[in-house]
Amino acid sequence: MAFPNILKKPDLEPKPLEKISTPETGAAYEIPQTSETVPNLAESGVNKPEIPSPTQPVVSAISAVAPKSAALTKIETVLEEDLDQIYFQLPPEKQAEFRAKGEETASKIVSLMSQAKIQVKKILDLIMDWLKIIPGINRFFLEQEAKIKTDKILALKSETKPENQNKI
Repeated sequence: MAFPNILKKPDLEPKPLEKISTPETGAAYEIPQTSETVPNLAESGVNKPEIPSPTQPVVSAISAVAPKSAALTKIETVLEEDLDQIYFQLPPEKQAEFRAKGEETASKIVSLMSQAKIQVKKILDLIMDWLKIIPGINRFFLEQEAKIKTDKILALKSETKPENQNKI
């Protein structure tokens, strides 16, 4: 058996180049001319893809995200405990809302925890407001979960607190 298409040598002849210049910079670019085997895009009704000029800023798909602090990571871990099953039962749009509100809640809790006097009631209220996003949640479950998570967060604060802080 022979495979004539595979064994055929490719056409290695260089194609003629077309010089163009951009009006913004006046820089010249050499673009290979289209061959006969490639259909003309304008004739087929397909728009030409836009090629950004050298003066236009290129927007990167990767955004610069600041690394999370250790305290924020620990608080997010406490907040997401025991909620994975509930989270995956939510519709996708509710999941996105729940995740965004959870990240916002965690960052607010970190700022509250950094203060000299911890405001437990505000932390509890933040967690309860976040959990209320879950549709059809039982009020008693919500209060219990918020209290448990608040206690765990306060335990994190006492773990990180220096032992010799009050000693002179």
